[in-house]
Amino acid sequence: MAASCELPFDALVVLGCRMGEQFAGAARRRVARALGVYQDSGAELVVVSGGVLWQGQSEAAAFANWLVAQGVPRERLLEEARSRDTVENARETARLLGERRAGRVGLVTCDTHMTRACTCFALLGIDVIALPCITPPQSLPSRGRIVVREWVGTLAAHLRLRQERA
Repeated sequence: MAASCELPFDALVVLGCRMGEQFAGAARRRVARALGVYQDSGAELVVVSGGVLWQGQSEAAAFANWLVAQGVPRERLLEEARSRDTVENARETARLLGERRAGRVGLVTCDTHMTRACTCFALLGIDVIALPCITPPQSLPSRGRIVVREWVGTLAAHLRLRQERA
């Protein structure tokens, strides 16, 4: 899970997240990070993953539209709009990448979410290179809630995927 961006990626995967009235916050940070990596290193394919609807549009569609508006060719984008959580992001993306035999895969999500996301992809046999976007400084109570949520989420994802494989 090194952060090396020296070579082009076969695929960049951008995980969806909550989107409010405006396309901002974590959603904007994630697509901006993916765009930067795409421009710096290149990628044959950019997978935008997320099927939760916000203002009538899936996370994947919103992310794809933003990336196209920033100059990423539509033919380089693949929308995965079936998933509703991190485990499903990984499962659906692994299915799509398996069909395309992607080798070098970069994973973009928030730094606070990266451990859970990498765990899910690893348990599904996808070795990813972590490309986190940085979460702005927060109050200690807020940061503590995030740490607990991610720790519990990582454990639950691990148990869920292990149970499914059994």
